Amino acid sequence: MEGKLEIYVDHEKVCEHEILPGNCRVSKKKEHFQGLLSEILKENSKCKKNSQIPLKFSGPEVEKRSLDVYETFSQGGFE
Repeated sequence: MEGKLEIYVDHEKVCEHEILPGNCRVSKKKEHFQGLLSEILKENSKCKKNSQIPLKFSGPEVEKRSLDVYETFSQGGFE
């Protein structure tokens, strides 16, 4: 067809768009997007319900000791 782009899958036409004159033009058909946003939102909410937090952060393990140890070290101890 003149002035139209037809897309076929297994010999079945799945969509058709008008070829627009000029450069960088976009041709959209609203019916191609109908219901798409609601489906995306549904999928995202399913993922949130089923997902677990993939990362767990915890503080480093630190040795607990008396401050006297640091006092001894600062006075030249532990050589």
